[in-house]
Amino acid sequence: MTASPQAGGDLRHYLRAFWRGKFLFLGAVVSLPIAAYLLTSRLPETYESAVVLQVGATTIDTTLFQESAPPSGSTAQAVRLMQTTGVAEEAASKMENPPSDPGELLDKVQVEGEDSTNFVTITARDGEPREAADIANSFADAVVSTRKDAAVQRVTKAITTIDDNIANLPPSDVDGRRQLSQQLQRLRALRAAQGSNTTIVEPAIAPTEAVSPNPERNAAIAAIVGILLGLSLVAFADRLDRRVRQPSEIEHTLDAPLLAIIPENAFPGNAPSAQVKESFQTLRTSLTYFNVDQPITSVIVTSALKEDGKTTVATNLAAAMARTGKAVLLVDTDLRRPQVGTRMGLKVEFGLGDVLAGERTLDETLLTVNIGSGEVTVLPAGPPPPNPSELLASQRMRALFAEISERFEFIVIDSTPLLPVSDAIPLLDQASGTVVVGRVNRTTREALHRLRHVLGTAQAHVLGVVATGAAGQGLYEYGGYGYGYGSTNGAVERGAGDELQPGSNLEPRESHGPINSARRLIRRS
Repeated sequence: MTASPQAGGDLRHYLRAFWRGKFLFLGAVVSLPIAAYLLTSRLPETYESAVVLQVGATTIDTTLFQESAPPSGSTAQAVRLMQTTGVAEEAASKMENPPSDPGELLDKVQVEGEDSTNFVTITARDGEPREAADIANSFADAVVSTRKDAAVQRVTKAITTIDDNIANLPPSDVDGRRQLSQQLQRLRALRAAQGSNTTIVEPAIAPTEAVSPNPERNAAIAAIVGILLGLSLVAFADRLDRRVRQPSEIEHTLDAPLLAIIPENAFPGNAPSAQVKESFQTLRTSLTYFNVDQPITSVIVTSALKEDGKTTVATNLAAAMARTGKAVLLVDTDLRRPQVGTRMGLKVEFGLGDVLAGERTLDETLLTVNIGSGEVTVLPAGPPPPNPSELLASQRMRALFAEISERFEFIVIDSTPLLPVSDAIPLLDQASGTVVVGRVNRTTREALHRLRHVLGTAQAHVLGVVATGAAGQGLYEYGGYGYGYGSTNGAVERGAGDELQPGSNLEPRESHGPINSARRLIRRS
């Protein structure tokens, strides 16, 4: 058997995975924005106010000392100056309500400069709008005064130096005195102009709206994050989910043809429908025409694990075969957890285990069920024996199978699941073929891979697979094209030949002939 292809390569797979995980997606998309809105709306409000300054150069001519001081009015230097503790202390002294620690103001202020325009923006944040404006304006005033004082001190130092030089010149040095006096005049003019090296272009004003929190914006961002997170959760959940989601996955994994798709309402506890009957008629037809080269007289219905629907398939397949007029025998070889008798509405006292143990004859254990247009003979499992594996692997079982093969035209064997126990393995080579049942949304891919290995090791002749519990309405999921049972005005009238449905009302009848049996008439309520 070839390797199974991946079942998730097309857009439909991702859409189906998204639909399965829709609640995860909706949970992320809905809960994150709501949480973000509620949490941020409870945060304290923050107001922001900004002041714009323009800084100028403060270059001092010191040609007397044959040197020139570097420019001190660059934007980068001004920005660095505004972020110092000295400026913060000066700003605190100018505020109406100064903080106890001037250094706290540095955490509330952000400074940005533009070299091309020499503009510097001081942005202050605070819980009160007027306080934010006061901090920004106080910082601006502090910068103006600090830069002015620093420039004035440099010029004053130069003036003092020149005064000292003039005092040290001899009276006869008229030219020297004249040159120093000219420099002194320029420095005094420069000192008087230092107040204009930093200008407040736009003062800060008290804002009317808080800049944070912004619950609407945060909720919108959280919604985008929620969408991405929701998609990630859906993809992660689909990755972790190992259950088969489509009948085609069962078909590909087991590398066997898909014989039929059995809907969910075929299981016990659900209302019967024409769709169920069509699905088992499809299974009957598939077994007949998918294997035309080899006549099929007996099939073993098995599955990987319990509750996959093998008993449902076996009982309804036997009923579908019986409607063709064949003599059909339904054998329950699940000696551990027999279900056939209960599904058929039979009161079982003896069964297969008693026959194999030599306590009863075959005819004493056979029961018949009337399905309207045919009869199904049932060989129930009977009370569970202590050694089911040994009984089913015995020569007595082979001899019994040979006997029933001569007496009946078609035999349906309901076996145990293959993975938990090995009871059914000795039976695989006795029937014409094996029908494997897998349940959509329940059977795992690992179980199917293991089942495929077991079937290969046992050299079982797998006729095909049956997908149970699927949402489709037929083998090709066309749906809506079934038989009408003399319907009028769109109403479907079900006849006595409807499919066998577990849990139907059953009426016992006395049997006739050498076979001790209980006849049951299956009717649909």
